[in-house]
Amino acid sequence: MKKPFYYCILAIASIFVLSGYNVYSQTIITSNTNWSAITPTPTASDAIEIYSGATLTVDVSNAVCLSLIVGGGSSGTANLRFSGTNPQLTVSGSVSVGSTASPGKFAGDITFISGSTLIANSLTLVSNNFNVSQIIMTAGGTLKTGSLNTAAVGGGEPVVWTPGTGTVELTATNTLPTTVFTAFNNLTISGGTTTLNSDIALTGDWSYSSTSNSIGGTGNVSLAGNFTNTNASLDVQNTGFTFNGTSDQTISSASSPADVLSTFGTLTIDNPGTVTMLTDVGAETSFTLTQGTLDLNTNKLYVNGVEYTGPLPVELVSFSARISDTEIILNWLTATEVNNYGFEVQRSVKADNWEVLGFVEGHGNSNSPKEYNFIDSEINSAGTYSYRLKQIDNDGTYEFSKAIEVNFGSPIKFELSQNYPNPFNPSTTISFNLPKSGVVTLTVYNLMGEEIQILVEGYREAGIYTVNFNAEGLASGMYLYRLSTNGFTESKKMLIMK
Repeated sequence: MKKPFYYCILAIASIFVLSGYNVYSQTIITSNTNWSAITPTPTASDAIEIYSGATLTVDVSNAVCLSLIVGGGSSGTANLRFSGTNPQLTVSGSVSVGSTASPGKFAGDITFISGSTLIANSLTLVSNNFNVSQIIMTAGGTLKTGSLNTAAVGGGEPVVWTPGTGTVELTATNTLPTTVFTAFNNLTISGGTTTLNSDIALTGDWSYSSTSNSIGGTGNVSLAGNFTNTNASLDVQNTGFTFNGTSDQTISSASSPADVLSTFGTLTIDNPGTVTMLTDVGAETSFTLTQGTLDLNTNKLYVNGVEYTGPLPVELVSFSARISDTEIILNWLTATEVNNYGFEVQRSVKADNWEVLGFVEGHGNSNSPKEYNFIDSEINSAGTYSYRLKQIDNDGTYEFSKAIEVNFGSPIKFELSQNYPNPFNPSTTISFNLPKSGVVTLTVYNLMGEEIQILVEGYREAGIYTVNFNAEGLASGMYLYRLSTNGFTESKKMLIMK
């Protein structure tokens, strides 16, 4: 009669001195060993469990087992490693990196090397309340799994997913990503339906060969490598793809946009180089060219079922100006934009003597109307002011708009404005209007009537003036400022609050 399983474990563990032993169909690794040293060699019906503190190194190209737990036995971390030329482990069932057993103190690490492969029906990265479980693909390697999951036991320590330069292939239905699986190097989807519930970033390539004809979820994909789809019926409705590599990229898709099939929900090119289409491509909703070049390469791009025929110009529909008190407000409207870095606002008081007032950022690429405005608050005298826009593309090329003129008349009365901001610390601005020229003084006093600082003193032409007052070094409190000119005197209070 066979003894109970737990009795065998205790009896054998008390005398066990080798690195591994077999209990029925379970092999437990308690100290460092290579796969080739396990006796008897595990088969596809054996369960493998690596105890905390032990390292199992896969050093063969044909290792197999039924299931694998990396982390068990006692508190601490268990390790699965690879060595040699093209080592491979195939697990017909599940892989748990970290134990799901209560109280969740058992963590696991899997570290891949270049040429190494782990194939599993499913893989779960377990967070626990003692040590950190990790999957590390810094040196490369391939993880091929039906599903990629996380699980929590007891809370506490998080898990670490380091995609490095490795390749992940998903062979069955998956919902990605979790809060952990948001970054990949190369991602291959060869089976099942993939659902993206939030955004993921790829530093390498995207490859799609699943027979599922759609990608679910509301997440988007940023991609630094190449895009390949071999499913001729793939039709993506929502998922947006942004090509943001720093070197040239390519797009190849077997699904035909001529048959109203979309390769992408939205397509964005944000690569300073060139993204080349190797086939026809369709975008369900929109196409945006933020920077760089999309090379159609004699192929066709369809956006919302309509063939894309080239970049849209920055079409300026209107450009106008109006006077508001002591300011001139500029407004302009574009109908379409492509590669629009933005607008440099220029002003001229004398013919052909243009000065730059500021810059307004553009919308990049757009096929819908966009409104812009700019306020010129540096109007110091009456006269005719001319304005123009210098529209600048992302590549540095530019074009000037037609100039518009504004006749700004002289103020009709002497006026001293309230400083702004008020209260302030440490600086504020004071404005005043002069309907006629003359000698002007603008002075700051304390409440004792003692002179603190003369801001303006001397002859000024008629016009509108703004002066900056810096109160650095003055104590908090109430102060006065007084304007005197042509028999006109006016005082106002201002508050320094530090």
